Amino acid sequence: MFYAAVLKAIRENAISPKERFHPFPTIDERGKWEALSAEAKSYYASYAKSARERTFPILPARAYMRYLTDGNRSEYEEMYFERRRMLFALVIDECIQNRGENLTAVIDLIWAIAEESSWVIPAHNCIHNKDFPESLLPEINKDTYIDLFSAETGSLLSWCMYLIQNRLDEKTDIISRRVSLEIDKRIFTPYLAYSDFWWMGLDTDRAVNNWNPWINENVLACALTMEKDETRRNKIIEKVGKSVDSFLKIYAPDGGCDEGPSYFNVAGGSYLDCLDLMYRATDGKMNLYSLEFTKNMALYIMNAHIGHQYYINFADAPGKLSPDGMLLLRAAKRMNEPVLRNFASSLLKSGDSAKYYGVDYNVIHRRIANLLEFDASELTEDERPLPRSHAFFGIQVCSAREDASVRGLFFAAKGGTNEESHNHNDIGNFIVYVNGHPALMDIGVETYSRKTFSSERYDIWAMQSGYHNTAIINGFDQLPGKTHAAKDFSFTDDGEKATYHADIALAYSENAGIARYARTIILNRTLKSLTLTDQYKLSYVSEGITLPLISIAKPITENGKITIPTKDSALEITFDESIFLVTVEEHDMSDAKLQASWKTDKAYRTLLKQVHPDAEGSFAFIMKQTSKA
Repeated sequence: MFYAAVLKAIRENAISPKERFHPFPTIDERGKWEALSAEAKSYYASYAKSARERTFPILPARAYMRYLTDGNRSEYEEMYFERRRMLFALVIDECIQNRGENLTAVIDLIWAIAEESSWVIPAHNCIHNKDFPESLLPEINKDTYIDLFSAETGSLLSWCMYLIQNRLDEKTDIISRRVSLEIDKRIFTPYLAYSDFWWMGLDTDRAVNNWNPWINENVLACALTMEKDETRRNKIIEKVGKSVDSFLKIYAPDGGCDEGPSYFNVAGGSYLDCLDLMYRATDGKMNLYSLEFTKNMALYIMNAHIGHQYYINFADAPGKLSPDGMLLLRAAKRMNEPVLRNFASSLLKSGDSAKYYGVDYNVIHRRIANLLEFDASELTEDERPLPRSHAFFGIQVCSAREDASVRGLFFAAKGGTNEESHNHNDIGNFIVYVNGHPALMDIGVETYSRKTFSSERYDIWAMQSGYHNTAIINGFDQLPGKTHAAKDFSFTDDGEKATYHADIALAYSENAGIARYARTIILNRTLKSLTLTDQYKLSYVSEGITLPLISIAKPITENGKITIPTKDSALEITFDESIFLVTVEEHDMSDAKLQASWKTDKAYRTLLKQVHPDAEGSFAFIMKQTSKA
């Protein structure tokens, strides 16, 4: 799909050569820079002033080594990323002010970044170089490995040259020459030389994920802005096309992102960036925006929306998100997709979108496009579109609400496998929101550490099925792996009732003795209720079945009812006291990433344990909205 379009653009000489590639105004073209909002100008002026007045962070070897010594990755990364934030702010402010006062600091920062031993962060370097001393060296076995942030760094420096190279050359051309050398050594040469970087999806069997479009988007930006040799430039662009196609192959036609809504920004979102770069590079001749697949991918984030800033946060996703409204608006205009356009406009007008300006170190070309193309007058007053129900059958995630608004009950549930990208062991997991606020929820993901992407991943409590709204069966939690999957997933909505169904038996070890465990959830819009029914058959009984229910509000349990307060209402869960004994546990939520989403020190796990376990049976819960307890 993408590869074929790239090949066609190359063969027809439709891609603008480097000297004519002109997606954005440079510092010499004053109109758009001077027309930016006072708010954006003030933001960059303040950040640039701070950057000029302080010393940029030093990157000591001891901080790089910490990932292997104690698992900490944040100390090094924060200093590494702050260098890049400072540089971006200084360059953008220079384009706005055009006074030359940032150039000395820009030169110092570019030189410092060029001198870094590796642009690969330690958490990514160590994946490929297990021996501790060698992990500090970038040139082991391959000329240079390319990870997410080495590619981002190359892109950042490339756009710096695009925007202000002539100003830097007036002081010294050493900087632009050094940038060209470093990008050639760290990006172009290894990208062309190797096809077995796992994220390329070319010469390895490992499944790709967001790394593929995210890195390829940045390599593409480097090639379009920096490579002078037309033949070599086309080879890089062609390989980008071929690699990106390996990412598209893992996507179902319905556009569902198995990595969850937070990674859509750099998964499906980065694919949209690839489309945008090629659209600009060919003056619109390469245009894949009209394809149904592209529309479905772009609409994913809208269809995963719950209300306010909440999204269906299965996999490694925080509870609250601020999607990139400008990315979505740009795509919606090219697609002529009014529903997505209204959604993006609503996000931007309400402040529920990522800001159109900032110093985020990710996808720099998108940051520049967002800044220069934002126009408040384009934003509509229409109410945010909220689908009454939606199903992504490719990833087996579905959702439904009482009405096309945040009012009332909302549920989402999943099937899938326990080998999804950024997987949690969570087959059969469901969440319930009331008036757009969490009642039963998915905790999300803790701050990343060495454990997060290692064999110890499922030692982390937030990854375990026992801390999702699933089932603990004969004392067993679910296991990771592709074979641990849902069967018979289905979702229907006839207007009155929306129904989810899946058999989750295979998610568990054979030792759990599960022949069948079918979960059904029905939203009845007439009765304004949710009914969860579990039917099971076990080959033996030891501990029976325990159902965990996760909330951030402390539940009140009495007289066969569990009441979970929400922001402005409550969820009442009715169960049979003769079947279940209820206990409530507290769990620490002091992790910074969890705090950012949920604003609480504690989460609660309500455990409903069978009083008299048996080998076969069924039970049901009824959930309704009620007044706040």
